[in-house]
Amino acid sequence: MLQRQKLAGLSKPLPDVDGTDMAMRRLAARLSLLLLCVAKPLRADPAVDAAFERQDYPAAITAARARIAILAAAGQGRSAEAGILLTEQAIAQTRLPDWPGAEASARAALAIAGRLRARPSAWPLTARRTLALALEAQGKAAEARRLQRRLLAATRGQADGAMAEAALRNLGRLATPAAPSLTPAQAQARTALETSVGKARNARDWPAAEQATRALMAWALPLVGPDHPDMASLHALLAEALDEQGKPAAAEAEFRQALAIRRSRLGDDHPDSIAALASVAGSLFSQGRLAEAEPIHANVLARRQRLLGDGHAATRLAMANLAVVREALGQLQAAEPLRQALLAAAEPDSPLAATRLADLARNLARQGRLAAAEARHRAALAIRTARLGSTHPDTLTSQYDLAGVLLARRQPMAALDYISSAVARRRDRLGLLHPATTAAGLRMADVFVALGEGRGAEDYLRALLRAYDERPGFDAAGRMGLQAGLASVLEASDRVADAEPLRRAVLAAAGPAERASRMAALATNLDRQGRSADAVPLLRQALALAIRQQGAGHPDTGSIAQALARAELALAPRRAIAPARTALAIGRAGLGEMAQSEDADQLTQLARVSAEPALLLARALFASSTSADARAAALDALQSAGDSAAGRALAQAAARAAVPDAARPLWANWQLALLNRAALDRQLNRALDTRAADTDQRRQQLARDRVAADTAVAAAAAALARAAPAYFRLVAPGPVALAALQRGQKGQPPLLKANEALILLHPGSASLPTGQQNGLVLAVTREGTAWAQIPIGPAALAREIAALRCDLDHGGGADNSACIARTVKGLRGAGTGPISPEERESFDRARAHRLYQTLLGAPAIQRLIAGKAEWIMAPKGSLLALPFAALVTAPPAGDDGDPQALRRTAWLGLQRPISVVPEVSALAALRGPGRVARAASTAFFGVGDPAFGGGGDAGGAGGALHGLYRDATGDPAAIAALAPLPGTRAEVEGQARRLAAPPEATLLGANATEALLYERRPLLASARVVMFATHGLLAGDLGGRLAQPALAFSPPPPGSASDAANDGLLTAAEAASLSLSADWVILSACNTAAGDGGPEGLSGLARAFFHAGAGSLLVSHWRIRDDAAGRITGETIAHAQPGTSRAAALMQAMRALAADSSEDDAAQPYSHPSAWAPFALVGVTP
Repeated sequence: MLQRQKLAGLSKPLPDVDGTDMAMRRLAARLSLLLLCVAKPLRADPAVDAAFERQDYPAAITAARARIAILAAAGQGRSAEAGILLTEQAIAQTRLPDWPGAEASARAALAIAGRLRARPSAWPLTARRTLALALEAQGKAAEARRLQRRLLAATRGQADGAMAEAALRNLGRLATPAAPSLTPAQAQARTALETSVGKARNARDWPAAEQATRALMAWALPLVGPDHPDMASLHALLAEALDEQGKPAAAEAEFRQALAIRRSRLGDDHPDSIAALASVAGSLFSQGRLAEAEPIHANVLARRQRLLGDGHAATRLAMANLAVVREALGQLQAAEPLRQALLAAAEPDSPLAATRLADLARNLARQGRLAAAEARHRAALAIRTARLGSTHPDTLTSQYDLAGVLLARRQPMAALDYISSAVARRRDRLGLLHPATTAAGLRMADVFVALGEGRGAEDYLRALLRAYDERPGFDAAGRMGLQAGLASVLEASDRVADAEPLRRAVLAAAGPAERASRMAALATNLDRQGRSADAVPLLRQALALAIRQQGAGHPDTGSIAQALARAELALAPRRAIAPARTALAIGRAGLGEMAQSEDADQLTQLARVSAEPALLLARALFASSTSADARAAALDALQSAGDSAAGRALAQAAARAAVPDAARPLWANWQLALLNRAALDRQLNRALDTRAADTDQRRQQLARDRVAADTAVAAAAAALARAAPAYFRLVAPGPVALAALQRGQKGQPPLLKANEALILLHPGSASLPTGQQNGLVLAVTREGTAWAQIPIGPAALAREIAALRCDLDHGGGADNSACIARTVKGLRGAGTGPISPEERESFDRARAHRLYQTLLGAPAIQRLIAGKAEWIMAPKGSLLALPFAALVTAPPAGDDGDPQALRRTAWLGLQRPISVVPEVSALAALRGPGRVARAASTAFFGVGDPAFGGGGDAGGAGGALHGLYRDATGDPAAIAALAPLPGTRAEVEGQARRLAAPPEATLLGANATEALLYERRPLLASARVVMFATHGLLAGDLGGRLAQPALAFSPPPPGSASDAANDGLLTAAEAASLSLSADWVILSACNTAAGDGGPEGLSGLARAFFHAGAGSLLVSHWRIRDDAAGRITGETIAHAQPGTSRAAALMQAMRALAADSSEDDAAQPYSHPSAWAPFALVGVTP
């Protein structure tokens, strides 16, 4: 009934979240003639083809008949070629139209197909469709309907879905009642009304469009009734006009009415019904109701995939829509395979491929996979530069995106190059106040802040805002973005009060979808000013709004809950408990979802998300309750209050050990799938960097392979989860319950032994409210729990720990005056004069006693732990760097430099066995039911005294060590120049003699190479004790971009070939790939206990050996004296007999060395803790 004219604006894009067009087809294209559903001619004969090209259909029929006659004369009248010609003849007859003739030709073609038993290929399907349309045109609807259903069954899910879509539309049309005939006056009225609608929409005069559409609906309703498909189209038109006027609720109601009509008249699977369903989802998205929109988008995609196939444009649109919604919900992993599939379907090096690359890169960047994101952004930039030019808006968008990733990778200077180009070109091409120019300006400001030019960022943004002031009412969204950006710049400079008016202005202008985040930003500003009472009501409103719009589990909901907990903690700590629990639960849920990826970077990032809400919860519980239940809840929370990669490595090793033998092949298959996917990522990155023309097909194939790899990983993980249900729970373990520590659970014994105390220590955080920043100590024994606050703040605590370490770092005679100077300056102020030799050689026992009292001296803690023989420390943050053995438990007497006074000192490490666990979950990993004791057939394997010939000191080389790396491997010449370690030969040989190891179980001197290590892997894998006595090089020392923690081995001879497997550096990644059965791994090298670049504490070397399967580690806190190292490690292993714990064995070895007075006349006697206390035991006796 309605004219099928093309009305402008029938598709309206949702917010351009990530560069993907998320346009919802709110009105499906209606067919004006039945002929539109007929396929193009099949091109079987040149004469027929030419006639079709000229649209000379009588000539096409004549040519087809002539060719058919020739075939018949040759005895081929029933051949496939004849069937194709008859089909083309039928198509031409529909164009005349000659419906009876088309019916006859199509039936003849189908008869040939039946005789040939032709499979449902192009020409039989086209003949059937043509016959159905001819029958419909002659009023034979029942038979036409049967044919269309057969056609749908034969084509459903095909590659491009075009025939299935046409069949569905034809079936829908057959089910639609014919429109009544119109009188000339009615036709004239219809034309006038439709023209009014079209003019208003073309002019984007949405109030007028609404009025005209309502008038058209009022006119049509009595003619066709409320449930006619034409009324659904009008409801959709009205919905769009309402949405454009900012009336989302009214628009949603109209979209739902259109959906109801189409479902009732056309069925759920009709393309128009699916499009209407997508429109409802789009309306929910635009209102910020993401949790409601996501399952609807998933439904749309599933239906289009089933009906139209993956190759249909509508299916790909649905895929992109679902990806956008999932990314907006924070479901980045679930969206990634959709992004990968869209990229694989794009033509290589096309502008569409660049868009898909950029979309995928944004997803990867938000996951924290910045290197992969950078590679894809660079590839997109290269394509756009080549295909679109350097000044095209899309090319400038790629520069903007790449600058953002580089900024996140802490490369602000590199980011400046790209963003300054994007800003200049957008300004020249689009104008200063264009939204794209404004967005680039905001990123430019971020770069300025990262470069320490906060004032420059402020001036730049204020200049842009002044330009906006000259055009009142122009681009309110752009102005709001600039105001928010300027507020962030001011807050970063601690000018929080100056930012408040801007935050209020932004909130006043915010739309429904942005209101929760803008309200939370203002509230956070107020809280930072100390106005928590004003912040709390705003945060409560923002949290309720976020839960309603995005769902209770969205990361943004967690961020707002965390801000509310922080504000409440400053006012009424008890009220902070609930929002802190909400934020912590959301963070932990994200970490659990990542278990199957085993991506260390992502797991680290997600673990850090949980850290602050965990500490907020623990502080709130401490401040508001003294009950045992509160302490149990705090124990749960503190286990998430700090990331530990070493703890994760231990959990992964325990999970592997717990896989039953029958499921081992499935685990291996999953690992292979992960490795294959990682290899494909590397190959794809290299291919994306290559601009040669012959790589196009390879890039496309790699993109398809990458999609298949995701599927393979998911399938392998699912199979492993079915066969070994505990595996992924053990890989990403939750917090250990108090009951599991004290009483045991599920028929298992307690994780704590009767003579043990577990002590969790957190240093606190300066980001918490004043009065709540100090750390906490929580002790657990089988009998009870106790907690206390650390009486000094986190910064003062870190300085005390650093000063203590400076007093101890004397190994090998190294000069640590720079360390002492830095620390003492921080403790006693500047201008106190140079450091004296006495200060350098002595040890401040009073400080060590103060630290002991600060951390463990609280009466409640002492009452609980004093009677326990062994203490297990679980430190967080700066406390991971603390050598607990060197703490002093009683006020010291005598001179700090007197060997006898040192020997009489009450050292904690000489009074009771001390061990360290990176996480409380390590107890479950080492002592839980999944831990399987592995038999060691070899007593010892050791590496020492590598062939170094330099005269320097590796441990203190600092930035110079970046020269050890050349490209992606070690530089043999630089490694050979490291200082020799002759004392380590005796250390390794001594252990080998004590344990009766065979000669081939030691690698010494020139034989201490990576190549021989790998060659003797069977011996290494079966050894009970493994020792590496060599230089340990931390990432903080290396300085280069490619550096990572490593142990130095003998490099290959000059001039010989070297690769990563024999370059003289056993990196953390290579160590993690080893397979060990060792009860002990001894890293008798420099500083292998220390953190490498962050608060992690245990080095990458330590966590790598845990990942490889080590049961416990003996690691060093500082550079070790050769004579002391051999004695401690040797005697520790000698004392580690049945009935003696590993921690007790280490304590006995330290006692024996400290009691030795033979070096009392030396500058550093054995009674000095720098000699006897360098080692820490990480892990516990199973």
